[in-house]
Amino acid sequence: MSINYLNFIKQNPLLLSIANQLQEILVILDEQFNVSILNQGAEKLFHCTLLEAQGKSFKTLCHQALIPCFISDYARVPMHIQTFNQTIDTIINNTRYQWQAFSVETPEGLFHVFKTVNFSESENKNAIYQMETLIENMPCNVYWMDKNCFMLGCNQNVLTMLGMTIEQFRGKTYEELSVLCDWPEGLANKLKKDDLSVLETGKAIYGIEDPPLPGTNGVVFHFLTSRVPLRNKNSEIIGVAGISTDITALKNAKEQAEIASRAKSEFIANMSHDVRTPLTGIIGMARNLELNLKDAIAKEDAHLINESGEQLLDLLNGVLDIISAENISEDDIHEECFDLRQSIEAIVALEMPTLKLKDLQFKVNIDNELPTYLIGDRVKLNRILLNLLGNAIKFTLKGYVEINIKVIQRATHKVKLNFMVIDTGIGIPDEAREKIFRRFYRASPSYKGMYKGHGIGLHIVKKYVKRLGGKIHLTSQVDKGSTFSFDLPFKIGNPDSVPVDKSAASLTSVNSRIKEKIGLMKKNHRPHLLLVEDDLVALRVLEGMIKETGCRFTSAMDGTEALALATSNVFDLILTDIGLPNISGLVFSQHLRKWEKSHHKKRVPIIALTGHAKREVEASGVNSGIDKVVQKPLRIEFLGKIFDEYLFKSTDTERNVQNISVSQDNTDPTFPKGLGIDLPNTEKELFELEQFPLFDLAKGIETMSNESVLNEMLQLMLIEIPKIQSDIQKAHEAKDWNEVEKLAHKAKGGASYVGTIRMQYACQYLERYRKAGHSHSLEKLYQQLLEVLAETYLLIKNRLIASM
Repeated sequence: MSINYLNFIKQNPLLLSIANQLQEILVILDEQFNVSILNQGAEKLFHCTLLEAQGKSFKTLCHQALIPCFISDYARVPMHIQTFNQTIDTIINNTRYQWQAFSVETPEGLFHVFKTVNFSESENKNAIYQMETLIENMPCNVYWMDKNCFMLGCNQNVLTMLGMTIEQFRGKTYEELSVLCDWPEGLANKLKKDDLSVLETGKAIYGIEDPPLPGTNGVVFHFLTSRVPLRNKNSEIIGVAGISTDITALKNAKEQAEIASRAKSEFIANMSHDVRTPLTGIIGMARNLELNLKDAIAKEDAHLINESGEQLLDLLNGVLDIISAENISEDDIHEECFDLRQSIEAIVALEMPTLKLKDLQFKVNIDNELPTYLIGDRVKLNRILLNLLGNAIKFTLKGYVEINIKVIQRATHKVKLNFMVIDTGIGIPDEAREKIFRRFYRASPSYKGMYKGHGIGLHIVKKYVKRLGGKIHLTSQVDKGSTFSFDLPFKIGNPDSVPVDKSAASLTSVNSRIKEKIGLMKKNHRPHLLLVEDDLVALRVLEGMIKETGCRFTSAMDGTEALALATSNVFDLILTDIGLPNISGLVFSQHLRKWEKSHHKKRVPIIALTGHAKREVEASGVNSGIDKVVQKPLRIEFLGKIFDEYLFKSTDTERNVQNISVSQDNTDPTFPKGLGIDLPNTEKELFELEQFPLFDLAKGIETMSNESVLNEMLQLMLIEIPKIQSDIQKAHEAKDWNEVEKLAHKAKGGASYVGTIRMQYACQYLERYRKAGHSHSLEKLYQQLLEVLAETYLLIKNRLIASM
């Protein structure tokens, strides 16, 4: 029967439309195997449009497309048995196609249909099975749910943890799982909140630590979870998938490591304190003897005791430097402007007696292009050069020691220098060249007594050179000598940035200067100091130093006695040890600050003395009301700086103290204003924090005494702010407003000391608003605090990066 194909298609537009919607390739032939219909998939395969192909034999169509005619065998079958229903496998253009072939009787005649098998029915089934196998065998928890947070499925890890079957799991909500699995209160809400966030925003959440999740048999799991939106082919979100990695073992290991680290730090801190305290006494008493003895020989003996104590203290500091975990931090780089030539002269002066004793030549070659002033870590550079020169002199029996400094790169504001320390000493054998940089390694063991040393100098050199941006290099020949070299970058400084160096002043000149300034003060008001120290030797040293200045002093040996004295007498300055019996120096300071505030008394400066690592004490010291933390031993030069800063202040500073006292008086509960104590008059003003700077450098320096200490505190704030954010968010999620209030109060204390003014007020307003009994704007104040914390963190981070 002959068919008019054009009319056939016009009469059956729905048939062609449906054919084109199929993902499969569809070919319909008439009973003579001529083309009736090709869908769009077939058009692409045969490179021919439907209009071009209609009426052609299928064999011709295949020939034109360079495709083997896979139905040629069927085309030779007699007409009366040309109906069939079977599957045909073909390879076309290196791609496997499986065709479902069948015949259909219609009023218009017999038609043969050839349709590729839907991949979802064959290959996709295999792909789905592979995916299910993959998910099932993943070592983490995998689960997914619909957009209403009803569970759709999970892998076996989830079922094992919950003690459920897949049938029991499917269709459950978080609330139902919480009841069935006896989860702690709030856990289901937290997990659901994270899923809803993904559903609402369409953004994935990666690597969030979930709250502890109880499993069967009382086991508690810790998971790091990522959540991603599930989408259909139209990109519509239809659910959420979660992948949770079990970090329980890692968490436990981290906690154990932290415990071990704290134990190590405590050991180091205690060792530091226990050794420094008696050593401070030795150095201080020797200094007093040297100052007061008249006999020249005895005076020289006292000087030698003092020098030996200083060397022992230097060794202790070196050992603690390389043991202490904090010492390998980038934060330990303290830049200052200095004259490198002067530093070299000072180092040469220190080493000259040994050079003369060993009759060694000493050569110094400094590039004429070297800028007069550099900005960098002067202390670490001096330590590097002292160690290298000290080793060079120690291991050189004859010949010379040489130091060369050469400019190798220079720009407008930067310069790179090459340092070389050369000797004609015993040299270093090849097998020892790597080992000598290990801590406590000695090429010549101490028991042989050939060369003195502790095996820490070159280890510190390598660490410090690397920390300052360089790399140490060594060339050496046994019995001929060694050369150590390294390159370091510096900024170019200017004379205005050079700090005045008072450390070189003699004991007598410092004392004379202090006495002169005290003489200019009112005769009836010689400064009165409170000295608090539980170690008798250290106390006597301290008393001797203060006596030499001409100041009055009263002593106490514990915190309780000190507090009684401080609240019943007038003092101009308090020097207190941190580790006191009864109550510590920190607690003593807290109690005194509360007493001063409640009795509207002038704030007395408190200087804390510690044998522990200074950085460990400063953060807690700031929060305790301590003005400055000083590491033992307190030297007369530094005492002069303390006096300059806290006793010989200008009347402007006294006026500032009075202003502080007035502002404290205004916080008296008997004089509430507006919304309450320390709050503005209206709720609108609570959210006008732009009037306060994010950071006030002058205020920070005023409180911290200098920019260096301020930067150390800002570095601590950089660590603390994320903790504050996390703790406040957790308290807020638990709807624990009492805890939110306490945390805001705690954060305010640190903010007020480092000049982060806007953070201080954001904390103060939230804390005081709730303390006053208000609740209407609590949520907005909470959100405001989070924003200010984020802004403050970014500002501090950028400032510290810029100052490097």
